[in-house]
Amino acid sequence: MKKLILQITLILLLSINFSYSVTRVDGPSDPEVAKKKFFENRKLDIIEGLWYQQKEGAIYAIVKTSSNTYNIWTVDHKLQKYVGTLGLENGLRKTSVSGKYTYKTTVYNIANPSEEAIGYGEFNLENINKINKVIDSGCWSTNQCWAPIYGEKVRIWPEDIYAYNDNIKTVSNNSSDDSDLSKKFYQLNWFNIDNPKNHWTEIPGSNSKVNILEDEIYLKGQKDIDAYNQLLFGEPANEKVMLIVDNNSFDYSILINYLNEGYVAKDDWNYNPKELLDEMSQTSKDDVKNIKWIFEPQLSDNNYAYYSYEVLWDDGDRTIETAIFSFGRKGYHEIKFLKKIDENFNAREFEEIAKGFADSITFQEGYRYSDYKSGDKTAAVGIGGLVAGTLGVKALAKAGVLAKLLGFAAKFWWIILAPLIFLGGLFNKKSSSGKTVSNKTSRKRKSRSKKTD
Repeated sequence: MKKLILQITLILLLSINFSYSVTRVDGPSDPEVAKKKFFENRKLDIIEGLWYQQKEGAIYAIVKTSSNTYNIWTVDHKLQKYVGTLGLENGLRKTSVSGKYTYKTTVYNIANPSEEAIGYGEFNLENINKINKVIDSGCWSTNQCWAPIYGEKVRIWPEDIYAYNDNIKTVSNNSSDDSDLSKKFYQLNWFNIDNPKNHWTEIPGSNSKVNILEDEIYLKGQKDIDAYNQLLFGEPANEKVMLIVDNNSFDYSILINYLNEGYVAKDDWNYNPKELLDEMSQTSKDDVKNIKWIFEPQLSDNNYAYYSYEVLWDDGDRTIETAIFSFGRKGYHEIKFLKKIDENFNAREFEEIAKGFADSITFQEGYRYSDYKSGDKTAAVGIGGLVAGTLGVKALAKAGVLAKLLGFAAKFWWIILAPLIFLGGLFNKKSSSGKTVSNKTSRKRKSRSKKTD
C-alpha cells in the first residue's frame, strides 16, 4: 500500500508545473543587466538581489517596489519563454512575521495543459543567502489535486549583502526619498531630541526608571514603537514598552519590555556554562556552524542577569544575541541590547556597556527586588529557568513552564542589525529642530549612574 501511495504521489508531482502568469516581458535577460537596471547605486533590502533556483534552472531578481511588496523578474530560465518576464502584479508581500513573504503563482496541469489554477505559497528567508519556498496544496477544476511543493533559492548576488550595502555611498542631501524618510523618522514622538540631556525617565507600567544619556533618543509605548517599526519595515513591532536608540552613530539600540509575572526567585541559578552551550548547539539548525559565548550567563549582586553569544553561520555571517533581565518585586524587564558587529567589536568593552545599562535601571521604593514579602505573587519559573528558556534549553526550566526554544528560525540581524545599518547609513545626525547631534562616542554609556537596589 505504501508503495502504491508513493507511486500515485510521484505521478501527481510529475503532472504539474509551477510557474507564474506573465504580466510583462520587457525585463532583463542577463544578470549583469539586471544588476544595473534594478540595484545600481542603492542599498538593498535584505531579500533583494539575484537568486538561483536549481529545480527550474532559473535566476530571479527580487526587487522592492514598496515598503512590503516586491517584484520577481525572471532573468534566466530553462524554459526560454519565461526569460525577461515579470510574474503576478501583486508579487511578493512581506508578512508580519520576520523573514516570511507570501505570493501567488499559477499551477499548470501538464497532463492537461489548458488547465490551470492559482496557488498560494510562502518564501521563508532562512538566512541571508537561502530562501525556503513552499506552495500549498490545491486542486484544479477537474478535482485533481497537487500536494505541497517545496523548493529552495540560493543567493548568487550580492555574495555579502552587508558588505555591499556598506560600500554604497548614501547621498542624503541629494536624495529626495532618503530625505523624506529621515524627516518621517524624526517626526516620530522621540524624547530627548530637541534639548538633549542626561536624565532619568520612567519605564511604562513597571514602577521603575532608567538613565538616558545625552546622545540617546527614545520612544515609549507600543503605539510609538509600532510607528517606528512600520516606517522601517512596513509592519508593527512585537510588544515592547520602550525603545532607546543611539542618535550619534546609530551604533546600538535597546528594546525594553516589562513582564508583570511576579517575583522571580534565585534558587534555581545553578548550571554549567559549557553544558548550556552544548545544548544550545544541539538545538540549533543545520546551517549553524558554531556558537560561542561573548559573555556567559551571570547573575549580578544588583539583581539582574545577562548573557551574550555569537553565532557563526555556514555562509560566514556572524550574529549576536544579547539579553538582560532586571528583576523587581512584581516582575522583571526583558531587555535586548542590540549592537552592530564589526571588526572593532570588543567583547570585554561590550560587557561593561551592557552591565552599565542594567545597573542604571532603578525600581521605586516598595517595588525593588529586595522589597519582596511573603505572600507576594511569585513567577512560575525561577531566574535560572527563565534564562535557560530564552536560550532554548529545556533542562533548566521548571515544570509547567514551556521553554522558549530559540531554534534559530531567523537570524538576529533581521530584527536588529538591519535597522541599525540602515539608520547609520541613511540619516543626517540632526534633531527635529535642525541642531546637529553631538559627536560623542558610545563609550560614554559606561558612565551611567548606578542604581542602589
